[in-house]
Amino acid sequence: MDAAVFTEMLRRLTPGDLHGIAAAVDVHSGSPADEVEAWRVTITIDRALRRTRQTRVAAHAASGATHAVVAVAEAHGIVLPDPQVTLVARAAAEVARALVAGDEARYEADVLLAPFASLAITPAA
Repeated sequence: MDAAVFTEMLRRLTPGDLHGIAAAVDVHSGSPADEVEAWRVTITIDRALRRTRQTRVAAHAASGATHAVVAVAEAHGIVLPDPQVTLVARAAAEVARALVAGDEARYEADVLLAPFASLAITPAA
């Protein structure tokens, strides 16, 4: 899967999906160990993007994912700013970045995609 396909899938989110994904993301950020793992994932993605000279492409993909989440929330009448929408938008942006990073961040993409399982997204391929 690439970032464009992921972003298209985000456009099909329902309010229930948003709440479920937010809850799943929140569960994985509750302990110091979770925070350390999140930083490790981010650093790995950043390094891969720099090495492959894809930082701008990744920033564009992250922006697209964020905008897709916000647009869905607005379309469903969710008043923004909303903490759960923000959490999902940030998580989606990081997934998009990992997908752009490609094989060097395959494990990280799979980890970041886990909360989005309600979209029937398969791991990065």
